[in-house]
Amino acid sequence: MGRLCFAVAGLLMIASACTKDNAIKEECRVEVVFDTGRPGSKSADPSDEDAINDVNIFVFNSLSGLLETHVYLDRKTYGKQPLGMNLLTNVRYNVAACLNCGYRLPDIKSMDELPSFRYYMVYPDDYSAGMPMAAYKEGFVPGKEEGPLVLQATRLLAKIYLTIDRSALNSDVTMTVAEAEIGGCPRSITPFSASKPEGKNDVFSKGFYKKGIQADNLNRDNGGGKSGEVCLYMFESINSAVSPYIQLRLNYLSRETSAGNGKWLYYRFYIGEKEGNTDIKRNTRYHFTVFPHGTGIEGNPSWKVVFTD
Repeated sequence: MGRLCFAVAGLLMIASACTKDNAIKEECRVEVVFDTGRPGSKSADPSDEDAINDVNIFVFNSLSGLLETHVYLDRKTYGKQPLGMNLLTNVRYNVAACLNCGYRLPDIKSMDELPSFRYYMVYPDDYSAGMPMAAYKEGFVPGKEEGPLVLQATRLLAKIYLTIDRSALNSDVTMTVAEAEIGGCPRSITPFSASKPEGKNDVFSKGFYKKGIQADNLNRDNGGGKSGEVCLYMFESINSAVSPYIQLRLNYLSRETSAGNGKWLYYRFYIGEKEGNTDIKRNTRYHFTVFPHGTGIEGNPSWKVVFTD
């Protein structure tokens, strides 16, 4: 009789454990919403900085750090219905997402791999899939949090506004811009950690640029010798040995000299958050003004820089 009671008690304990385990492993549907934030920052390139066309979502178990699921929706399926995932209730997750990469990314198998994961861009102006963005949320617990899982998306590129102030040029000087280009423009970025090019081979030989009609705003006088502006883009570059710069290809004419037929005057200026610092951060807007003096070819023209986050 004693053995029977012990056996029954053991079965009850197992049944109780199974019941608890089943409760923990119960699935629920979690809706995912992306918040691109910062309204009013659109420009002609890309045509819509807030657009989302495809998503890669990586869900990690916070305890083990291992990847539990990788959800990919391409531009044909994203937005056609609410985005959702089946996750276990009362389990703590870390969620990472890459937006507008244009294809299904390889699995990131664990949280340890997340900081070193690198996304590569084919062309410096390849925004056919929208502006690349990333999102990350730590410690999401389905069943304990009401409403959708909201992921704050961060643009992976910096936006650089460029203007020219010709007010200090000699009256006989004509200086028109044929092209404005970002030099030292990174090919890749680590979306989930501070990023810099892996070396000289990890920058585009020709970076993001505007030329011809796209650069014409730099040749318009908006009053007082100040031009309109153009917008350039580049991936983040922090503490890099390859310093980013802006290069202007100019048609130049003055009383004493000219660039000549088929020849150009080039201005090249290193850029960054402040003097002596060539860091360019993601999801940040920079305003640079080229301010040539006199003949425009004597000495070093200075920058007027306004930094905004």
